[in-house]
Amino acid sequence: MLSIVVCCSALAVRSQEVTANLQGVATDASGAVVTGATITARNLDTGVRRTTQTNVDGFYRFSFLPIGPYEVQAQKSGFANELLRVTLTVGD
Repeated sequence: MLSIVVCCSALAVRSQEVTANLQGVATDASGAVVTGATITARNLDTGVRRTTQTNVDGFYRFSFLPIGPYEVQAQKSGFANELLRVTLTVGD
């Protein structure tokens, strides 16, 4: 089983454009970090996807995402996929 932790923070870049950062760590059932997992964040309003991979510490980060609802999926061969829904808002 693959688990992901999600942390969010919002940022006003311009007077009318608000974005957020989404970051976290992928771990297995024992709590060990999972390196090289593919993490995909899909905006549920627009369908736009961003993809990254976890580093040697299991860490991933998406910067400057438009606020709104997202599905965050973690995938790695040999593990069950993990899917979370989060909403990025101002003030997170």
